[in-house]
Amino acid sequence: MDVWAVRQSAMEDAAASEEQQQAPGSLEGAAGEDMCVVRVLLVNESHFQVESAPTSTVRELKERILAQRPAQLVELLQKTEQPFPESTAEIRLLMLGKFLVDTDTLHSCGFKVGPGEQTTVHCSIKSAAQVHAKSKPKDQAACCVIS
Repeated sequence: MDVWAVRQSAMEDAAASEEQQQAPGSLEGAAGEDMCVVRVLLVNESHFQVESAPTSTVRELKERILAQRPAQLVELLQKTEQPFPESTAEIRLLMLGKFLVDTDTLHSCGFKVGPGEQTTVHCSIKSAAQVHAKSKPKDQAACCVIS
């Protein structure tokens, strides 16, 4: 074999190995690389961390928060007498003053990637009543009758 064929074969093997390590839905990258570390700040100034792939959507990040049930979030909700959110619609994430859209990927939102990198977002929890009130149609008549 010539040098170019050996080099091409080695590059293909490396690419195949990397694809196996970075399989979709996989939570861990190679030795923690290519992952977004998200520092989630709550209104009481406590925080927790969540790791996710940069190709994950904001909705998937919210699902990860729901699945982890971080103690800091549970404690805050107990103090404010709110139930733990049941759906991603009840969680709002803000980054640099903008609400993050559920369908955007973390990479497209500008999340930092790699070891030692961290992105901070603020987390706000809507009550279930607020979520359901938005989905209800409003009455057509919104005026007062003055006699």
